[in-house]
Amino acid sequence: MISPKVVVQQIGARMDYAVPRALFRDGILGKFVTDLHFSSPLSAQVATLQRYRSEIPDAYVLRNLRSGFAYRLLLRFWRGEAWPHQFASEALAGATVQAIKETGANILYGFDTALLPILSVVNELGCNVILEQCIAPRMQMIKLIPALEQRVARKGISSSESGLGTLLGYLEVLSAIEQAEWRRSALIVCPSRFVRDELIGLGVSESKTIVIPYGVNITSDAEPRRFAENRKLKVAFVGAFSYRKGAIDYCQLASRYHTHSEFHIFGSIMLPDAVMRRLSRDVIVRGHLSREDLFRELKEFDVLVLPSYSEGSATVIYECMALGLVCIVSHASGSVITSGVDGVIFDAGDENGMHLAFENVLGSPSLRRSMSEAAVETSKENTRDSYGARVVNAIEKFSKGLEG
Repeated sequence: MISPKVVVQQIGARMDYAVPRALFRDGILGKFVTDLHFSSPLSAQVATLQRYRSEIPDAYVLRNLRSGFAYRLLLRFWRGEAWPHQFASEALAGATVQAIKETGANILYGFDTALLPILSVVNELGCNVILEQCIAPRMQMIKLIPALEQRVARKGISSSESGLGTLLGYLEVLSAIEQAEWRRSALIVCPSRFVRDELIGLGVSESKTIVIPYGVNITSDAEPRRFAENRKLKVAFVGAFSYRKGAIDYCQLASRYHTHSEFHIFGSIMLPDAVMRRLSRDVIVRGHLSREDLFRELKEFDVLVLPSYSEGSATVIYECMALGLVCIVSHASGSVITSGVDGVIFDAGDENGMHLAFENVLGSPSLRRSMSEAAVETSKENTRDSYGARVVNAIEKFSKGLEG
């Protein structure tokens, strides 16, 4: 068998560079094309850049620091628009084509909505494209917009206040991009069965897909959790607080159960101010915390609730499972949970199902304890390294198929 030679194009440090790191360790990384990356230790003065470090040597990396810093600056002002992401993708395009030519790579591994500018050239070079579809197809969320508009209208929020029209335009642009990418990709890596099923529903052949769950690296040396019965349950939402992630559903849960539990929000608020003012009466907004501070806080919490309508496989669920929180999440969150064993799964938008799941967990410390212990065990099977190893195995199997 001829070993594959892979070029990876990636914006940022997603999953701590798990894919290029795994390919480098396995000896099949041709080049890693990215915007921000450092292989040397960084001084304390630039601590915010520490997450952009890995052991991949500079000789294997083509980076564009200027575009990386520019992209992150643009996101501060235009996060809800597609063009900054297109800018970041186009900034890496030339270097990616150069890397394929120089290394003779037969596989390009990249991520959804970031490959389209170069796919025609890549295909002409005879290089096969493996696309990781990090999130459910945007068409799935587009179809939900009318129902969301009705829900916010029932709360007295006008369409101009809701911002859903702007969100729809953003999703439509990205949907067109990703659909063009699917047609030119030889294999699509899905982080969950939910993503794969949505792709198949949009006409992608099942034989063109593979499910590879994500993973995180968290080791908790804390004492086994004690689920106190004499205090309010501490409930967390973690992530960008947005329509897509079920912000309305979470606030409705808080409104119903706030006398029994504390409901906190960790993350950036992505809803318009007028909408948030009407929803936030029974929640505690904690804002964005550093990774270290967030995990320190979460060790004191009992439950994660993520009622998301559209994810790939939300990494916060892996993190909270590793920390021993009981996770009550939607099917669309793309988790590795076995419902009723190491967490609870309900259908996105099913308020009754979410409330029933929460009531069961709220009323039974023994159930919380058993689910917490099972969640920690499940998390041990889903680390960054295991994710990287699964990707390497999939690439090697795909490469072997090319020979046959």
